[in-house]
Amino acid sequence: MKLTNLTKKDFEKILSNYEIGDYKSHKYIFTGGNTVYKLITFKGNFLLKVYETASLGFVNYQIELMEFLKKTNVSTPPIMNTKNGRGLFIYHKKRMAIQKFVNGIEVQYPNENLAEDMGRKYGIMNKVLFNFKKRVTKKEAEYPDRLVKWNLRFFGGFDLQKESKLLFQEIQRLNKKKLRKSLIHGDLCEGNFLVEKNKVSAIIDWDDVYETYLVYELATPIAHNFITLKKINKELIRVFLKEYQKYIRLNSEEKKALYFFVKHRELSAGSWCVDQIKKHPDRKDELMKWTNTCIKKYKLFSNLSLAEFLELLNS
Repeated sequence: MKLTNLTKKDFEKILSNYEIGDYKSHKYIFTGGNTVYKLITFKGNFLLKVYETASLGFVNYQIELMEFLKKTNVSTPPIMNTKNGRGLFIYHKKRMAIQKFVNGIEVQYPNENLAEDMGRKYGIMNKVLFNFKKRVTKKEAEYPDRLVKWNLRFFGGFDLQKESKLLFQEIQRLNKKKLRKSLIHGDLCEGNFLVEKNKVSAIIDWDDVYETYLVYELATPIAHNFITLKKINKELIRVFLKEYQKYIRLNSEEKKALYFFVKHRELSAGSWCVDQIKKHPDRKDELMKWTNTCIKKYKLFSNLSLAEFLELLNS
């Protein structure tokens, strides 16, 4: 469901404020949150994003961050400025921004070469973000030390609320003083990174950027990209984390925390899918399928002990 329905006439008016070419065509891209279009002009391909719910302050912060990232070696599409030199554009009271479109495909389950490059690109990104001192917190963000709440009690006979409470208790036992905090991308899963020739060509969609535990950044790709419905790709996790730690070395407590944060990510992703059904009832079957996938992956990963997981990081 499009939250903002833009027409050809709208795009032509918007583009008149930029120097990126005249309108050629557009295509709506479903994201579940903001409204995003692929916008093609006679000078190139771009992404236009309408910020639907974020506050003006957060939108300005996100654009400031993207302007900063343009000057670094982080693999993210550059933001396009208006003729007046602004990254944020207001159209009919809607906040929006345009970024350069980067070629690439979505890959959920990488091979070894891509896993290594993901470790490299994410390590570079987190090192840059760690040194970006202007931090932001978000009330609605997915914090790994908070209880995952569900609008369901049971799913396929699995007690979601009980399992979430047990995991919450495990996380509370961690020594939080040894867990570094940083600004993180917050949602590094398939759809938010693009791949070309077994390399990450772009890290996209910074809507979930916020400050939390640094190591939680790694929980998302492990949960979504290195665990399938049938197996835990231990070798890919090992390769990914080995390359990542060439840029940011994790301490012993962060390694331990990562194990529990992967489980937290699986549960919170499933909970998010359930919550999205109210906003997108037309996608109920698809969202429930995603929830089922998250729960199955959670159960599978839970079969791996903490000691076995730590061996992957230390090998």
